[in-house]
Amino acid sequence: MSEHGATELRTNIFAQLGADKPRTVLVAPFTVNDRATSVAIRLSKSLVAAGRKTTIVELPGADSTLCSHFDIPVSPGFADALRAGTIPRCLDDVGGVQGLSLVLAGSSGEDAEDLVASASAGDCLTQLKNSGLWTIVLSGTAANSSAALVLSHVCDGIVLVATHGHTNRVEAANLVAKMRTASIPILGVVLGPVED
Repeated sequence: MSEHGATELRTNIFAQLGADKPRTVLVAPFTVNDRATSVAIRLSKSLVAAGRKTTIVELPGADSTLCSHFDIPVSPGFADALRAGTIPRCLDDVGGVQGLSLVLAGSSGEDAEDLVASASAGDCLTQLKNSGLWTIVLSGTAANSSAALVLSHVCDGIVLVATHGHTNRVEAANLVAKMRTASIPILGVVLGPVED
């Protein structure tokens, strides 16, 4: 996704949700072939450029490349904090971008879906938003993860990432219909290929 595309997505989100207060936006690929990491990063940088302090939260099971993108070693993160009942470690000013912070997923395991569905996960995301941060939540695939449905009460909307020639249009349309039935606002669909 280009910088211009990120600006358009940000403008669309502001138009749908308002720009007056912090929001929580879930970014999810339709399938494992659809890479959402760079969409989350570019959207976050666009928000920071618009004067919004922003945190990217990598959910357990997100299968993202945040560590390699920001050249940060894998370290304990969101999953580990949820298991321990502690506050996750937030890395500030990542990638030399003042106002951009990051919460890594940490050690995801077979309990990734349970951790995402926990009340503690929702509470943590709510605390970030209440502290004045726009929160971009990077999840696992929307087709295989219940994160969008489980976190719909915490997130203000979802951005879906699809890949031309790889994402099954019928399955994607069915997933969008399920989200609309569950009253989950779809803030945008980014069509790739998107490089991480």
